[in-house]
Amino acid sequence: CKKTDNITYAFNISPTVLRNKRFVQRFKQMVKKEKMDFSRLIVLLSEKQVYPNMQRYNDLLQEYRELGVRFCLDNVGSINASIEYLKRLEVDIIRFDKSFSKHMDTLSYVSFLRAYVGITKEMKIKSWIKMVDSEELKERVEEMEIDYIQGNIISKIINFDKLEEHFQ
Repeated sequence: CKKTDNITYAFNISPTVLRNKRFVQRFKQMVKKEKMDFSRLIVLLSEKQVYPNMQRYNDLLQEYRELGVRFCLDNVGSINASIEYLKRLEVDIIRFDKSFSKHMDTLSYVSFLRAYVGITKEMKIKSWIKMVDSEELKERVEEMEIDYIQGNIISKIINFDKLEEHFQ
């Protein structure tokens, strides 16, 4: 077992590309060629407008999900269609917009964040917050029971080559 076998990779793919049926086949081929476990992949979804055919979108995501791929609705709470997607799209994780981390001293942001966390727990969706860069902020989001924390307080940003070196 290599040290890198427990790493999960999260990355953005344009939702338009993701919905392309030919891309599904190419994606499968690429991951199999690299001998990677699909369950180690999280696709971050972010759109500014609501896609009109949600059932087709869910069906396509299910094709990936059957392989083990997980989906994260990204930038929840920013100026985009995240609320509509949260209501209608089957996702595994939501990642809150960076504005929540930046405005944890503002009642409205804290209130909305708590509400979102409550919604995710009720829907059995994991929650993820980014840009947690201080111990104080880390403690606050841990109190809210957010599932995943991303930021410099957890790990400094490093490039992929250094990450691979670390795990070899």
